[in-house]
Amino acid sequence: YDYNNFDADTLRIRFWDTGTYTVRYYKRPEPVEDESSEPDCRKDLHNALAYYIAYRWWKRNFPGEQATQSWYEEYLTRVMQVINKQKKQTEVKVIR
Repeated sequence: YDYNNFDADTLRIRFWDTGTYTVRYYKRPEPVEDESSEPDCRKDLHNALAYYIAYRWWKRNFPGEQATQSWYEEYLTRVMQVINKQKKQTEVKVIR
């Protein structure tokens, strides 16, 4: 549930109640200003972004077109590849 009993500034969060808290946050990415700017996300997601950009362009300019969904599905596939690769890297391997 959402907990709203806290004070926050740019450096700290102070909770009104004592206890243990899990804090989840999201950082908005910096805007891409021009063609030479690098997207503000993990480098292994850069490839997937190209498919998302193509999807958004097709969706705006050719709504309902079959290619629109294809670009989005390819984007999701690329993101899942990155996520699955990350999961494999964080697993503990037991060698006997």
